[in-house]
Amino acid sequence: MFWGKYLISVNKRWRLKISFESDEDKEEQVCYLKNKQKIAIGDDNLNSIYCPGNEIRGYLQRKGNRLYLIPLKTQPVFYREQEVKKAITIERNSFKLNCPFKDKNFNLTIKLIK
Repeated sequence: MFWGKYLISVNKRWRLKISFESDEDKEEQVCYLKNKQKIAIGDDNLNSIYCPGNEIRGYLQRKGNRLYLIPLKTQPVFYREQEVKKAITIERNSFKLNCPFKDKNFNLTIKLIK
């Protein structure tokens, strides 16, 4: 019984609701994330998270029922007010990221709906 519930939860796609606190003109964004899929932070693609600048800062990657923040070395990404330098596990269903650009903070609030 447990194995069946696990398989159902792994195969269900997650919905990410992204709010842009630093840019009130930007509408809330919704992305979907399947198992073993990743979403870029800072790209202009359809299934990516907007942030200023023209470089990808990192990825949110789903593996099973876990979500990982994987930074790239190009631009900084802050989680819980600390710069992320290596892949970390996101333990919460609601969290904030900061992607500073040109000496200004760009805050994102991400709500994970499983």
